[in-house]
Amino acid sequence: NGYGWAKGSSWTRENSKDILAIATGSLTYGNVVTTSNRFELAGSLGRYSNRSFAASIDAAVSDVVWGGILMKTPSTKTDRTARFKLNNSGTAQFYVFADGSASIVVGGGSATQIDTGIAPGTGTRFYLYKIDLGGTDPVAQLWISPSNFSSEAALGTPSVTITNVGAVFSSFSLGASGSQAAQYDEIRIGTTLEDAWLTLPPVPPLATVLVVR
Repeated sequence: NGYGWAKGSSWTRENSKDILAIATGSLTYGNVVTTSNRFELAGSLGRYSNRSFAASIDAAVSDVVWGGILMKTPSTKTDRTARFKLNNSGTAQFYVFADGSASIVVGGGSATQIDTGIAPGTGTRFYLYKIDLGGTDPVAQLWISPSNFSSEAALGTPSVTITNVGAVFSSFSLGASGSQAAQYDEIRIGTTLEDAWLTLPPVPPLATVLVVR
């Protein structure tokens, strides 16, 4: 419904070879709150779709940024990938890249890319991340399909912790490769853990009807 995105923005399409689609039904994972449909992206190698935030997110907005996304790689074949990025003016500040035939890697900013050694599989995974912007060097923690995300303590040890990621986020990017569509749902960014998985955007009020007799 556009909540949190720049006014009038939409998911970009790189060229006519890209396939962007809204598919019926949500992706699901545990008790992550979901609603309505899901997003699909496919095309040849390295396709992506971007959308800008209503305003940049940085330490002036919040010292801590929480985010969550449901993401599904299309298959375990070579060149079948799904990925998401937090960008600033086209530069990747934080990214997660799931290669269907290999493993999930994490990077962004001036950080050295980390291979988690975790295979994405073909099922829906819940990617939950926390980025601390309060220190000298931004630090990102990523939990890949945590079994309990009811509180930060329940999350346990992150799947990966990476320092020197970017510190300013102006847009979000989804990426995919291969003819089969990667799938995404419930893209959420906020300042609390609950923002990343529990709450839904506010429902706009119904138009008021004034009857004059």
